[in-house]
Amino acid sequence: MHIPFCRSKCHYCAFCSLADAEELYEPYISALCKEIIITGRQFQNASVDTVYFGGGTPSILPIPLLNQLIQTVKDSFKLGSTAEITLEANPGTVHMGELRNMQSQGFNRLSLGVQSFFVGRT
Repeated sequence: MHIPFCRSKCHYCAFCSLADAEELYEPYISALCKEIIITGRQFQNASVDTVYFGGGTPSILPIPLLNQLIQTVKDSFKLGSTAEITLEANPGTVHMGELRNMQSQGFNRLSLGVQSFFVGRT
């Protein structure tokens, strides 16, 4: 799922992403959850082995919104027992307490891009 929010727009990025758009986080996640529910109804018996939250920088979302997203996926699809649930992140947007919370909610993989090793550079 595409989460189009970032702290800043990188010059090399061709993806749809918005910087400084915190006022859009909740409406976007609400709409995305509705889409997940609708899609889940269309594929009632579908088993899902991979869920990827990319973007943008999904890890800038507040923990309650990330929890809402993952819970909606869990409620709408059958997740396989070995399902990989990935969150794309930059090192400056996650902290140990948040990572533990995300793991407890079901996120079991973190994707860090090579460009993220240059924190502060765009």
